[in-house]
Amino acid sequence: MIPELSSQGRALLQSGQTTSTEDPHPDALHIDEPPSDDRESAVDARCAQLRAELLTARQLRSIQPSEPLVEGYLYRNTLAWLHGKPGTLKSFTAVDIACCVDTGTGWHGHPVKRGTVLYLIAEGAAGLSTRVDAWELAHGTAVENAVFLPVPVQMLHSLDVEAFIRLLAELRPVLVIIDTQSKVTLGGDENSTKDMARFVDALDRLRRASGASILVVHHEPRAGENMRGSTALEGGADTILRITRDGNVVEISNTKQKDAPEQPPLVLAAEPVGGSLILSQSAVGIAALTRSSEHALLTVLRDSFGTRGATKTELRDASDLPKTTYYRAVNELVGKGLVVERKEGRSTIYTLSVHNRQTEIPTSPTDSHE
Repeated sequence: MIPELSSQGRALLQSGQTTSTEDPHPDALHIDEPPSDDRESAVDARCAQLRAELLTARQLRSIQPSEPLVEGYLYRNTLAWLHGKPGTLKSFTAVDIACCVDTGTGWHGHPVKRGTVLYLIAEGAAGLSTRVDAWELAHGTAVENAVFLPVPVQMLHSLDVEAFIRLLAELRPVLVIIDTQSKVTLGGDENSTKDMARFVDALDRLRRASGASILVVHHEPRAGENMRGSTALEGGADTILRITRDGNVVEISNTKQKDAPEQPPLVLAAEPVGGSLILSQSAVGIAALTRSSEHALLTVLRDSFGTRGATKTELRDASDLPKTTYYRAVNELVGKGLVVERKEGRSTIYTLSVHNRQTEIPTSPTDSHE
């Protein structure tokens, strides 16, 4: 039989509201078919539930859009993913967002809605305190209300999900961070549409029960730029953020916003503070940062070609960089005035700028933190 709604759930449905602190559809993917002799009454009951959900156009317009949590990037009552390859500072970015929301500090120029943050540390708990300490040191602000749960709560197990929902009801967070997806879906196949649909359904239950923004940290495959696993993840997301890193330059791309404009890439600097790293838009000047690929090209130009310079093909072959990375790095170096581009017949020649020949090429950090 279809489970009967609580009196609060019925009232919410009759009023046309769509969110609640209770979950009106527990285990939506696992409702058993009623016995044949009860089927007609079960269909009648379900039809009544669906009828109560009907909205007029006026009622539809009265539904308020999700409230911004991090302006332009994260919204209350939504599901979001932050993904990237190993070493791209995914967890550092998640900590950065968590600390900003907890303290009401703007996130790199974007206002935030202050509130309680619940950070589920499913892996790497030992290093997280150092990252929070570094953030506090850099911002001169204490993180006081965020709570951390160093337990890999299993989102494919109904007992864990129901217990976690009860915890959310007690804490009432505005942001829940799950770091990482793979550690809270043990036993599931992330390439299975069925398993990942169950995972998304569990996250949806957390969202409905709390009204919070649920942010999941996830990995990418070795090849490709999308999230690892089934496309059910992308389909279930309201927001997707992708993080890439090149040396001390971190770029956060907003590749999906379901109900809001996608934001332009956010470029940040990874700076050492207090034995850890923080993300910053400091006076170091993002435009002056040197990516590791740019550093490689500068070194090749100096050591292999000297003052005569190199053609486009010579430089690309000598640098051994992927084609896309090579062209981006060349354009950046020319734009910064570190490399001079000139035409000789049909060839394009690149040489170090006069100033750059006389100064030491800046080093590029190779920190491999997650």
